Amino acid sequence: MSKLLFRFVKQAASLAQKRCAASPTAVSDPTGHGFPGWKHVTLHFLRVHMDAT
Repeated sequence: MSKLLFRFVKQAASLAQKRCAASPTAVSDPTGHGFPGWKHVTLHFLRVHMDAT
């Protein structure tokens, strides 16, 4: 199970980085505080994948 989850997170992070790099709008806090936008998107993918709140 852990290998499958790791592979999912690795693919989600790759997609999120590409999405955030191609997006003209910022995904996260524009002042630079907190996580980079691609990490927010990756965590959202993981939350949806695991049916978590």
